[in-house]
Amino acid sequence: MTEFVCMIHQGCIRWPEATAVVCGSQALTYRALDAQVNIAAQALSHCDPCVTVKRSVTGTLDDVVQLLAAQRIGLCVMPLNPQLPDDWLNAAVKNLVLADWPEPTQNAELTAKTAKTAKTAKTAITPIAANCPLHWILTSGSTGTPKVAVLSMGNHHYSAIGSLWYLHSQVGDRYWMSLPLFHVGGLSQLFRCFLSGATLVIPNQRLSADCLAEFNITHLSLVPTQLQRLLAERQDALSHCKSILLGGAPAPQHLLDQAKHLPLQTTYGLTEMASQVVTKQPDGHYQLLPYRALKISTLDEILVKGDTLFLGYQTAAGLNPSVDADGWFRTRDTGSWNGQRLVITGRIDNQFISGGENIQPEVLERIALGYATIEQAVVVPVSDTEFGQRPVIYVSGATDLNGFLTWFISHIPKHANPIAVLPLPPQAGLKINRQGLQQLAEQHIHGNLA
Repeated sequence: MTEFVCMIHQGCIRWPEATAVVCGSQALTYRALDAQVNIAAQALSHCDPCVTVKRSVTGTLDDVVQLLAAQRIGLCVMPLNPQLPDDWLNAAVKNLVLADWPEPTQNAELTAKTAKTAKTAKTAITPIAANCPLHWILTSGSTGTPKVAVLSMGNHHYSAIGSLWYLHSQVGDRYWMSLPLFHVGGLSQLFRCFLSGATLVIPNQRLSADCLAEFNITHLSLVPTQLQRLLAERQDALSHCKSILLGGAPAPQHLLDQAKHLPLQTTYGLTEMASQVVTKQPDGHYQLLPYRALKISTLDEILVKGDTLFLGYQTAAGLNPSVDADGWFRTRDTGSWNGQRLVITGRIDNQFISGGENIQPEVLERIALGYATIEQAVVVPVSDTEFGQRPVIYVSGATDLNGFLTWFISHIPKHANPIAVLPLPPQAGLKINRQGLQQLAEQHIHGNLA
């Protein structure tokens, strides 16, 4: 069985005086971070290793240290968004066995006792098995129905190593922690950074061109909206970066054109594969990352497997691997290979029928993103007595909705014409809440606003 030693402890051995973390004016070397993690790990050592603990994370230095400490001892953690509605969380973890994160008062005495020895003595580090569950990650896919994806030590390790094959990260590079730690993208940043000896910069201010320059950031993971805002702030905002990963949502072509001068790599990934699967290199070549496998089924569904594939979904009945007889995971994404280009056409779950015609929202959304000012576009169905369902489109970035609609209708089939175009309301988190937008559209169209 493959085992892994704590990556921070390895960093302490390989690069003891290299800077591991920067948070505001505070900086920790790998040696100092290792000591901090050691203290926290000993304070957590009384937790039942067979029970997952939940922790609300806001992206602080303490959050990073505590998650690294849990990893060191093989304690499985469910990192949670503190803004998550209670009813949504309760639905996700109903009948699951979870423990609360130990309060500081519960382990303060132990922490005080171990702090002195942790800084002066080398504590034995037990290797963690590759299949050891490390994180329970809440994922809703596109249905809004919460699921608990279980990722192992090996999943995170191989995901990072495969990604680093193309990122060329090294000691002295700096990663801005731009994605939340309750998201697989945020956790993957930790592994890519620390496995390469780079420095993690923990934000104490909002993402801006000035702070990226101030902290000399070389590596970034962004969603299109973040990239759009940075380039609008200053065209040279990212000129010093060595690598920028862009994912989470389709990017407008005009945004990609704006970013042509940047080392931008667009990605396709999913929680169940510990983030990245395929990356488009700056030269336009699509690369399937190491430790992953991907194929397109006869029904055009994207299937994946490999060392980064999650252990399964945690349910009240136990762990459900959720793979077919050959070990392939059905992503519910549809796509095709166009030469060496992977084209993601949409989600099976999102497709609907209007007047007997299939409508794939993502196809219409990509067309909408071709309009000069559109930043985001989301198409949802609303009920209709004659056609069964009709499309409604939400957009952001358009100052003239009627002008956009006229242009949009001229670029799509007649049966896909939306019955309304609405401004896209602010979205919480990294994913669009299609279910919530559909409910709003129903209220708008059918006049039953509360």
